[in-house]
Amino acid sequence: MGVDNTPTTSNHHRKFLLDSRFVVQMVSFEHVTDSFEWWWACEPVYVLSNMAVKASIAVMLFRLTVIRTHKIIIMVVLAVMEAYSVFFFFIFVLQCRPSAYFWTQFTGGKGSCLNDKITVNAAYAYSVITCISDWTYAILPFFIVWKLQMNARTKIVVAMILALGAM
Repeated sequence: MGVDNTPTTSNHHRKFLLDSRFVVQMVSFEHVTDSFEWWWACEPVYVLSNMAVKASIAVMLFRLTVIRTHKIIIMVVLAVMEAYSVFFFFIFVLQCRPSAYFWTQFTGGKGSCLNDKITVNAAYAYSVITCISDWTYAILPFFIVWKLQMNARTKIVVAMILALGAM
């Protein structure tokens, strides 16, 4: 296992390949280019899809609850999730100028990108916010059904079904 040591491989490329504990053998940087192009195309679609799914779950839970506190929790979580998703969408899509530089930077493309720390920190924050919203939407159904007039077993089953919809 080794690193491609052709003359076109710069220190930046080697650093990219050796960032993990394992040394990765690359056949060519064309594969890296293709991978990064698909990543650039799919990540924004994922963010937009996630926004739609979270909004759908929030609307469903909002319609089921009658307690004002629950409604406020749902609205706050939804607002934070959607606002940060829009921010992350634009950070990801506009992180490189021109956009094609995101996938051509390893093959000598011309352009510039935001500092890696900015995009990595934005991605971590997006993951944290997504996890918090997932857990909130999964736990909230137990509080929604808590005071309903049904036996405990039925409450648990209904709450678990609603919680599964959030996951």
